Amino acid sequence: MKRRNLFILFLPVFVLFSSIELFKSPAHKENGNDGSIKINILYDNYLFMEGTKSDWGFSCLIEGTEKTILFDTGAKPDIFLLNINFMKVDLCTIQKIIISHAHGDHTGGILSVFQKDHNATIYLTQSFPSNLHDKIKILYTNIISVDTPMKIC
Repeated sequence: MKRRNLFILFLPVFVLFSSIELFKSPAHKENGNDGSIKINILYDNYLFMEGTKSDWGFSCLIEGTEKTILFDTGAKPDIFLLNINFMKVDLCTIQKIIISHAHGDHTGGILSVFQKDHNATIYLTQSFPSNLHDKIKILYTNIISVDTPMKIC
């Protein structure tokens, strides 16, 4: 089984929690945090936090690594932004954006993440349709096309 398939298999386990600490890494203590990696669910088809809205799709924010990572953006921009605002997520802290695949329930909020130019690096698989890739390119100048597993941080 390929590495990327393993990640997709284990990702649903994280969906059960609104926020989890995965493991402690001594290397990250140098960056000023306690070394824990935290995943906050921003968008899911299960209600993960009172005050947020559920909908078909997925997004999470990964903090505690050397870069703050947004993984996917849910399906509907209005719900995505509502949940982000409710959870008081500062979009300016996001340094990497990873879009797992080109289905609408993972890409729907991508164009609404940053209403103005932002310097986040976005990772897209080479299988993204050119029309979606072109729309994303309008907002993000630093796009990395991914066709094999790679280290992000």
